Amino acid sequence: MLTIVIFPILFVSLFILYVLCKDDFLLIRKDIKMPFLFNNIFLSIGIGMIVARLIYIVDSNKIFLINPLVFFHLVNYGGLSIFGGFLGGIFGLLLFTSEKKAAGRILDISSLSFFPLLFLYLFSKPFSDFFVPLKFVIPLLLIAMFIIFLNFHKKYSLKDGNIFLYILILFSIFNLVFGFFNAHGIVLWRFSFSQTLSAFWILFSVIILVARSKNLLFKK
Repeated sequence: MLTIVIFPILFVSLFILYVLCKDDFLLIRKDIKMPFLFNNIFLSIGIGMIVARLIYIVDSNKIFLINPLVFFHLVNYGGLSIFGGFLGGIFGLLLFTSEKKAAGRILDISSLSFFPLLFLYLFSKPFSDFFVPLKFVIPLLLIAMFIIFLNFHKKYSLKDGNIFLYILILFSIFNLVFGFFNAHGIVLWRFSFSQTLSAFWILFSVIILVARSKNLLFKK
């Protein structure tokens, strides 16, 4: 199911990316052209899909999927890690664009663009099992958060890179909850490999955000 739904969501993400990039002041000032970004985005999506597949294989203990003959056969042998795809795609893009010296802004734009991937979690347990009112509340909360982040982005209200860290925390929390209700291999205590990564990135992001807020306070 997720393998089928992911492609329309990726299309929506690319449209959001186009809208955010075309008039961005910092990207224009840094002379970062749209074709350059989109070429690297498509490469990053490829990396994201590979990382998503690898993390799914580790989490599910389906080692036979590592076989090249079935690794890319998503129709008959489906299975992708949403969190792995987000991480792989974002950091792939950062790797390709790091020389442009606008890493924080690019991370914010790309994480906002791929924010719709969070909705994929709603098709799986426990989110798909919630009673009806809550099924409407969570999507509405996600839409509200997206609008808030988008507003911060447009007004330059937050330091470049902070929006990415907040969205990374969101993905990590969703992946942690998702992991407890879906079969996975245990790596650390009750955590799967991707849950362990999620816990690490939550801690890392919080530390960076706190450190940045303290620096801003001292500057004032």
